Amino acid sequence: MKYEKNTEKFIESLDLETPDPEEQELYSRRITSYSVEALKAAVAVDRIFIGHPAFVQAVKAMDRIFQLAPEMDLPHGMLLVGPTGAGKTAAFKYFRNTLPSSSLFAPGDGAIGLRCPKRPRVGHFVAGLLKAYKYPFAVGSAQQLYVRRGLVFDAIKQKGTRLIFVDEAASMLKARRLGSGLDGDTEVSEFFREIVDECKVGLVLAGTDELDAIAQIDSALASRLTVREELSPFYSDEKWVGVIQSFSKECKTFDITALASPDLAHLLHRATGGNLRSLKRLMIEAILIAFDSKKAVIDRAILSKAFTLAFGSANLQSNVFA
Repeated sequence: MKYEKNTEKFIESLDLETPDPEEQELYSRRITSYSVEALKAAVAVDRIFIGHPAFVQAVKAMDRIFQLAPEMDLPHGMLLVGPTGAGKTAAFKYFRNTLPSSSLFAPGDGAIGLRCPKRPRVGHFVAGLLKAYKYPFAVGSAQQLYVRRGLVFDAIKQKGTRLIFVDEAASMLKARRLGSGLDGDTEVSEFFREIVDECKVGLVLAGTDELDAIAQIDSALASRLTVREELSPFYSDEKWVGVIQSFSKECKTFDITALASPDLAHLLHRATGGNLRSLKRLMIEAILIAFDSKKAVIDRAILSKAFTLAFGSANLQSNVFA
């Protein structure tokens, strides 16, 4: 399709990672609605990370595990808990993107990120890791991929990977159960226990608070994930205003400092529920509109139009900017 090809070329020109399906759909829609110049301006906003205290703590925890896990016989890992859009994936991306170059691990392979499907099998993760390492046979039947676990272990060691991040990991708890095991562990949790122990790599499982049940599913894996950090939506208070202020300071394309005023900050909270992903989605849409309208300042009228475009005209929540 024409628009799909244009989207792929645009993403490639910006040296971006291929987005997940939801973000791919957004890029496809936007490229039919906005100029390429506007999209480039919005991408700069998409790359903004808000270093609020919980975000910084999560990054520091990953950094500590990254440093210690390969050096110690004692396993190191953590749970990163929070609702969708709270910034768990963003924290990992920021951590990975700011890793210094080192001779200890191959470029880009120091920290590997995986996404857990809704019905995970070991083969999913074997394929994901082999693909991350650009192995030529990262596809195959479930049985073929299961057999290639040994290749994954060798690759982790050879590439010097020190941390593996698994997003949406709560689905791991619903994976197929093993036929044996004292506390009902799954084939997936056993696979990651093997990786942690054999490869001396740090493991970070990120997901909703359903992850807290891991001790009941696999106590052995839970004992290796002793750190717990949490990212939560913000209340409409001074911390939220601080987030808006930080966002405005990082935004170099447009002047959005007015958004930190008490009235607009409160409306932004009502519109997004204090969720950082929703905030960024709204701000990206607003900047796209402002850019193509040749306006240098984002006002309430632009936010009203952006809300409708970002969340839909039939959204169950009313447009607070209208």
